[in-house]
Amino acid sequence: MLKVQTALTQANQFEEESAEAEAKERVLLTIKEVNLRTYEKDIKVIWDKFTDSKDIGALLTELDELFVDQQLFN
Repeated sequence: MLKVQTALTQANQFEEESAEAEAKERVLLTIKEVNLRTYEKDIKVIWDKFTDSKDIGALLTELDELFVDQQLFN
């Protein structure tokens, strides 16, 4: 999870007030505050796609969708 958190933290391509910036904040907060051990396999698949494509937007979108689908956001 640290690799995912680091990649998202270093990504500066999202404008401050954009929907992507809000999603980034939600995903980072979830990574910090929620036990994601149950979802490690799903997250690893998403991470592996990112390492191949280097598409930070896709990484963010897929994590956001996973966390929404699993109702992990407060």
